[in-house]
Amino acid sequence: MTDATDALSEAALQEDRQSSDFFSTDGEIIVFRSSDDVLFNIHRRNLQSVTSGPFAEDFEAPACDVVELTEDEETLKILFTFVYPGRYPLLYDLPFETFAQVAEAAEKYKVAPAMGMCQLNIRLSMLYKQHPFEIMQFADRHEYNDLLDLAAPHTLKLRVSDARRKLSLPVFAAWAEYSSTWKEASRLESYDKCFARHSNGYVCSSWKTSVYTVAERMHERGICSPEDVDYAFRFEGLPNCAVPSTGWDSDDAYMPNYCRSQLKKLADAMKEKIAAMAPLSSFLAHPS
Repeated sequence: MTDATDALSEAALQEDRQSSDFFSTDGEIIVFRSSDDVLFNIHRRNLQSVTSGPFAEDFEAPACDVVELTEDEETLKILFTFVYPGRYPLLYDLPFETFAQVAEAAEKYKVAPAMGMCQLNIRLSMLYKQHPFEIMQFADRHEYNDLLDLAAPHTLKLRVSDARRKLSLPVFAAWAEYSSTWKEASRLESYDKCFARHSNGYVCSSWKTSVYTVAERMHERGICSPEDVDYAFRFEGLPNCAVPSTGWDSDDAYMPNYCRSQLKKLADAMKEKIAAMAPLSSFLAHPS
């Protein structure tokens, strides 16, 4: 019996734990409880000023009652900071999991300053490159087509089964078509056959090795941007051209002039195709 009483007392103490940052009792206060039993005293006027979601509603919350929320203490502590004037946290130094929870809460409760800061952070911290699939899911849920377009090129190495399981059906259908189009634009095709014979009529024995090396780099890194094309086609580590030249940029008769020239043409052609690629959002079906 004593153990049961102690357990109830401990639970009561946990329920009454007050946030050290949001404890004011002045004015019209709404008390929120986090999922881990921390109380946040927030002024109704501030909620109505900066939010347009459920926080802004004129709901009844007597002093003896609390509003239960599903977010934990850490998430709500950051979120409620945006409800009051002052310097907002920049969020760039948060672990991604914490940031993602704050971003979701900001969207759920329509806390405008937090929504804006999260959007800015996704772009400036390039989270769409570091966590592209998670950003795509976020953009899908909240209809941010611009974020879909930013993240999409960095998801091209995802397995189709993963994309199908985690994306909504309309976005998955668009992603599948987009991915196929992108991969077609970045194919090496039969360049080893088309360009093995250089413009002077010689067949270069080094060309296939160069093309194979470029293909390996493309597979290793993926082609998501013009910078990835530069990485795959860089001359470093490639064999010298075996076709004699007449000293294009050196007196050395075996400088890799012809191979380099053709590799540059291939890289430029691939960049042009990528630049002409339509964004993911253009593949979304729009109601007529």
